Amino acid sequence: RLSDVGLGAGRRKSPARRRSMVAAAAALLLAVGASAGYWAGRTGFNGAETLATLEVVGQAVAAHQVYASEKLHVVEVGASDRNHLVGWLSNRVGTQLVAPDLRPEGFDLMGGRLLPSGDKTAAQFMYEDPEGERVSLYVAHCLQDEKTGFRLFEEEGSRAFYWHENGFSYTVAGAIPQAQLLELANATYRQLIAGR
Repeated sequence: RLSDVGLGAGRRKSPARRRSMVAAAAALLLAVGASAGYWAGRTGFNGAETLATLEVVGQAVAAHQVYASEKLHVVEVGASDRNHLVGWLSNRVGTQLVAPDLRPEGFDLMGGRLLPSGDKTAAQFMYEDPEGERVSLYVAHCLQDEKTGFRLFEEEGSRAFYWHENGFSYTVAGAIPQAQLLELANATYRQLIAGR
């Protein structure tokens, strides 16, 4: 429902002004719908997911882009304090987390950080390979009944595989080749399941 505050509530508008306001509102709704449709199409949105789901995945990719490019402040708590990091993030996010061991796939844990996700919190674990490529695991709340297999999200050189399970969204993001990222997502998934 649109509020009349600041729009001259109580005064009658001319028919021409009412028509122009209706046209402007229709154009705005069309732009929002087109934007949502564009992103849904790029991410394989199939009607079973919600725009809220895409928002969480978008937050994960944005967080990866911001912190993967950092030189000095990539993480809030380093890998040398792994037990504290995992315990702290588990308590804050509200589920038992695991910092997957991705060394067999060539990526060492750098550490992690706590991030906002809507009105809740999210956890991010950052990894790096010997060439300096970085990938991250982002864990945030999602709708309780959403459960998916792996889905691919791509945006301007960054990509992510994500899935939802038991009220949480898991996103593995990075700018590495799709097949390599899928391998990391599979390794992450197996370790998260085993760690529960």
